[in-house]
Amino acid sequence: MLTLDSFDTQLDKNTVQKGRGYFTKKAVLYLEQPGEAQWNAEVEGTEVYSVEIQLEGRTVTDSFCDCPVESPVCKHIAAVLFALREKLKQPQPKPRKASKKLTIEDLLQKVTTDELRRFVATQAAADPAFASKVQLYFADKDERIDVAKHYRELVRKAIKTHSSRGFVEYRSSGKLAREMTRLLAEGRRLFGQQNYRDALTVGRVVLTEMMAVLAQSDDSAGYLGDTVSSAFELLKHLAESDEVAQPLRRQLFDFLTHELQNKAYFGYGDYGSQLLYTAFGLAINLNEPDPFLERIDHLIPLYQNAYGGYTLDLLRTTQIRFLKAIGRTAEARERANASLDVVAVRQDAVSEAIQALQFQEAKALIQEGIQRAEEKRHPGTVRQWNEQLLKIAYLEHDIPGIRRLTKAFAFDQGSVSIPYYRQWKQTFSDAEWRIEYETLIRSIVEAAEKESRQHKAYWFYTTHTLFYQLEPLYVEEKQWLALLDLVQKGPRLDQLERVYPHLVTRFPAEVLALYLPLLEEFGKTAQDRSDYRQVAQLIQKLKHDLPESIPVMNALVQQLKDRNPRRPAFLEELNRIP
Repeated sequence: MLTLDSFDTQLDKNTVQKGRGYFTKKAVLYLEQPGEAQWNAEVEGTEVYSVEIQLEGRTVTDSFCDCPVESPVCKHIAAVLFALREKLKQPQPKPRKASKKLTIEDLLQKVTTDELRRFVATQAAADPAFASKVQLYFADKDERIDVAKHYRELVRKAIKTHSSRGFVEYRSSGKLAREMTRLLAEGRRLFGQQNYRDALTVGRVVLTEMMAVLAQSDDSAGYLGDTVSSAFELLKHLAESDEVAQPLRRQLFDFLTHELQNKAYFGYGDYGSQLLYTAFGLAINLNEPDPFLERIDHLIPLYQNAYGGYTLDLLRTTQIRFLKAIGRTAEARERANASLDVVAVRQDAVSEAIQALQFQEAKALIQEGIQRAEEKRHPGTVRQWNEQLLKIAYLEHDIPGIRRLTKAFAFDQGSVSIPYYRQWKQTFSDAEWRIEYETLIRSIVEAAEKESRQHKAYWFYTTHTLFYQLEPLYVEEKQWLALLDLVQKGPRLDQLERVYPHLVTRFPAEVLALYLPLLEEFGKTAQDRSDYRQVAQLIQKLKHDLPESIPVMNALVQQLKDRNPRRPAFLEELNRIP
């Protein structure tokens, strides 16, 4: 947690430096405290930005700035923290003697019920906002109060305040989200008080209104999407609570299944699947399966050509899983057999076959799945099916199958996966592995040479390709001489950096001999501060790790200084080397 006393040591130096500059130049235009823990400010930068800080004591519990920087704490917030530190350092007035005035708690003990009622009535008549708060707080006392209307008006007023011509700009999205967060906190309070009806109303209103806003907003920071997720969480708590009465659960079920017709839910994240799964659970809890199945039957034609078939597949899969959950297995099996083109349905069928130890049936389903995925050019799905085949191979103790699949995964698309490589290796005895390993290295070298004949830069292509194919294997097998020989064939700085930790203590002289000409060349071609810094850091690293390199590196530093007398940035970086 940031604190006013140490935030400048907790944040990154760049943010602190810029924030201090804004504060020093009096760019914090004003600073006020509208609430006990809240501070609001405006900071003049490229534009005037609004900043909000929440404090508990001297600890920063929350902060917000409407500038476009996507960072938890920007330079404008840092400037306000400097201003707050300065303001709260001001001498506090001497403590006064305890006031003889009554506290609110004491006063309420002395006020009669009739007096309090008259006061509330008078205030409500004079202040519509106060009247609205009273009505909402005690809405469960009077069925005539239209709670939904009140909350919808609050949400729409907030949307109107933070939008411009019907569009919520990036800088306003956070402010609107904060108001919705406060409203959802009210919903959680109602839930805690077992006022489930009004908690449901809050969740419904925020969800539907904010889904409509998402289509007309720049939510790059994800603030508005977070409010939608929070509304879902509130509704999910209601759906899963055993204390919520069945009629209210049915009302929630009807709302969720109605909202499934709104395609926008499936266009943003996984909101559509959240709706579907929550309705799934409610339908089982209500013991009313037919309405849920009928709703899915109604939705399938609606999403026939939407979102590349993803939603349609989700609906079909959910329907089959629901039938299984309610015990209608024969109907579920019939629908599943007709829907094996859906990957998730086929995966469920494969999982069931594996659990039943029906491995031949599972493999047949997988092979057909691979064929379909290859026809559709879905390599990710092909890989998933092969992972299932590997699982079955282990269950069947099929060593040839394990070897074939783990080797394929170990060298997929030219890269090396060490975990799969180790699995492959474990299927051999030590004597067998020595032969297999030699065969592997030879095949990699021959393949690289064969492929390199297709390129004009034959030597460069072969050494470059071989390095990235063989380096992880040599490291895994601790073949340090082979690794040194590999990097010596065509030394490059990026490759040296990869093997440096493995070779520097084992072959110090050879490592220094490899680095020296590369650093000399890099020093000639360095163009900017980043290059200069990298040269200096590499020299410093060698001096630290290889004491015998110090005279050579000092000579190189002097050589670079002599060659670059008009590059002050380069000289500055070189002078920093101890």
